Amino acid sequence: MWVLAMLAVTALAAKPTTVEEFLARPVEERVEQLTGQAFVDYINEHQSFYTAEYSAEAEAHMKARIMDPKYLVEPAEEEVLPRVVHDVEPPESFDARDQWPECKSIGIIRDQSACGSCWAVASASAMSDELCVQSNSTVKKSRGEEKTGKDICIFPASYALTATSVPQLIPSATIGLQPALAKNGCSFPIRIYFRAVENTVEGDAGVDGRSRHTAGWRARESLLNTCQPYALYPCGFHLGQPYYGDCPPLRWNTPVCRQRCQRKYRKSYHGDKHFAKHSYYLPDDERAIKQEIFEHGPVVAVFNTYEDFSYYKRGIYVHKWGAQRGAHAVKVIGWGSENGTDYWLIANSWNTDWGEDGYFRIVRGINNCGIEKEMVGGFMEL
Repeated sequence: MWVLAMLAVTALAAKPTTVEEFLARPVEERVEQLTGQAFVDYINEHQSFYTAEYSAEAEAHMKARIMDPKYLVEPAEEEVLPRVVHDVEPPESFDARDQWPECKSIGIIRDQSACGSCWAVASASAMSDELCVQSNSTVKKSRGEEKTGKDICIFPASYALTATSVPQLIPSATIGLQPALAKNGCSFPIRIYFRAVENTVEGDAGVDGRSRHTAGWRARESLLNTCQPYALYPCGFHLGQPYYGDCPPLRWNTPVCRQRCQRKYRKSYHGDKHFAKHSYYLPDDERAIKQEIFEHGPVVAVFNTYEDFSYYKRGIYVHKWGAQRGAHAVKVIGWGSENGTDYWLIANSWNTDWGEDGYFRIVRGINNCGIEKEMVGGFMEL
């Protein structure tokens, strides 16, 4: 009997080899009381899918860059792309950076700064990629490419307007929000990704005393010859990068919206835009999502964020422990498998010194964190 008990304890102590086994194990009550380094140690001791790394600022860093999940919505039936059976099966692994190497925007990692503007950054980033992919690389929007070209204008249909711009990208993006959200551009999510409309409002810098730091960042990154560069500089210290200034204690206030380009820019504000043609939610079907990325380019995903994600360092993230902290929007650029675990390959917008050089991988096919529930794609107007 004693031997059997010891064998049972040993089996529970061994790290699980499959995601199914890992998620099936009961959550110990004591885990809920763990914080900081003790919580990180527990994560690393009880699974081998990903590595967590402790940082005293990790949770505050994530909190300043995610959204309140109460604004997430269930897609209406008419907004979801119908399931279609394709003749060509998507490959076992895929990386949009390799598939379309001429579309340099796909491989650029953004820095949204201390603002919950992930919905805007991810959407504009994905549409820049789609614009290049769907135009057969004749229209490109990335650092060093067509910096004097048009901006991308993106809106959910029939909503009041507010906005944010996007760094090193298009160089800016415009988002529409529900009326109640109009003063909270640094706090709220995307609704339908984009729609082509005529009237636009975009973000600008010049508030909260951050103008000087933003101006220095724009000059260094050659963003002065654009209509409206992103309003927020990459705050804080980043490995191997220039320091532009501190982050705010919590998060930046929403930048002022202006319907004009910055001074000395040669093009008109309203004439300096690319528009979207169609947008849609993807069905929560792994094959349909892969097919969309494979044929039309990267897509946007919104997923629930938990305490354990704030400590992610590398590997295939599988959520199991910790309280929900919010929701986050990201760009999905591919998929693959490692040691028998399927994953989505995702570009985050928290700079290149976060995660796997700015990217992370999350388990694929089981809707972990709701990652497959709210993915959005579309077509650009060429």
